[in-house]
Amino acid sequence: MLNSNLTNVVVVKFLKTARGKKHRGKLYLYSKPYYFKISPKLVTDLMVNQVVLVKDIRGKEVYAVVQEMLSLPPKQMRIHKPVLKVITLSEGRIKLGQVKCDRIMYNN
Repeated sequence: MLNSNLTNVVVVKFLKTARGKKHRGKLYLYSKPYYFKISPKLVTDLMVNQVVLVKDIRGKEVYAVVQEMLSLPPKQMRIHKPVLKVITLSEGRIKLGQVKCDRIMYNN
């Protein structure tokens, strides 16, 4: 039986790179939130505003930022795809190609 206070689903927003010469090298958050399952082993390392690795609809591994942590009943939890990996940030930075994560522009 699942405890009601255990986190089993996270709400994330995908991390996208800006296009064009004016905003080159900057990151922004995709406006729509998505839900992903998370295993109990990964929950211990997870915090809000942390970067995680997930698969998008095309099957490509992409980075996302955790917005919220939820606990849902098992029937609702089954419809969501799992989080692949929690990325620990060393000194608040992670390199995504040539871009650093400390230059995020939040679009809400």
